[in-house]
Amino acid sequence: MKKLSLVIIVLFILCIQPSADAYTFAENWTQKDTAYQAAFIAITTADWMQTRWMARQNWQWDGGCHKELNPFLGSHPSIKKIDTLIPLGMVAHTLVSMALPPNYRRIWQCVWI
Repeated sequence: MKKLSLVIIVLFILCIQPSADAYTFAENWTQKDTAYQAAFIAITTADWMQTRWMARQNWQWDGGCHKELNPFLGSHPSIKKIDTLIPLGMVAHTLVSMALPPNYRRIWQCVWI
């Protein structure tokens, strides 16, 4: 149910038909926006690789059994699930960043960084 809610929210943001004076997609996107988005992608890629490593280790490390805390992935996701959902999340985050007006974009990016 949480996944469906997130999908509905993202689609709602992306599919709103603006009026003539309204904000347009990726309006005023700057090099600074690109840098923040690149930072998000870099950090998320490092997390992705770490999560893949843990899955290959059968979630065992340092003498203990660990679990994933991301509710969308579940506690012990497969590599296939990891390799599907994390890149989709990166794409969704980028699209939402581009869809948001400039004054909200930075907040969105910094919260997830």
